[in-house]
Amino acid sequence: MSQGDNINFSNSTFTNSIVNIKSRLDNVTQTISSLPDTGDEEKARLEELMKQLSEALQQVPEDKAQDADTVSQMAEQAVKAAKDGNAPMLKVTAGGLVEAAKALAGVVPAALTIATQIAKTLSGT
Repeated sequence: MSQGDNINFSNSTFTNSIVNIKSRLDNVTQTISSLPDTGDEEKARLEELMKQLSEALQQVPEDKAQDADTVSQMAEQAVKAAKDGNAPMLKVTAGGLVEAAKALAGVVPAALTIATQIAKTLSGT
């Protein structure tokens, strides 16, 4: 996130390092391009899903900002586990991504749907 980036949560604005969801997921998207044993089509799908997740998380209300941050952290950890070829960690973090997104299902239902798709794509299920 550059210094001028703002993320709008309902009627409140969080600036810079307070909420770094966009920055984190931008980095995750870059990591996806280096995933081993992952075809170009699958990488493109994951990149698009991360973009969608970032957009969805930017719409959460202020009182759910911490939950949104947790979702972005779990997405980051799941992609790192996939990159490292750590299947047990991938299973845990992909499941954690879905569980974390459930906390947002009532306010941003798309976040859960997208997180589930990311988890399935990373896990190959």
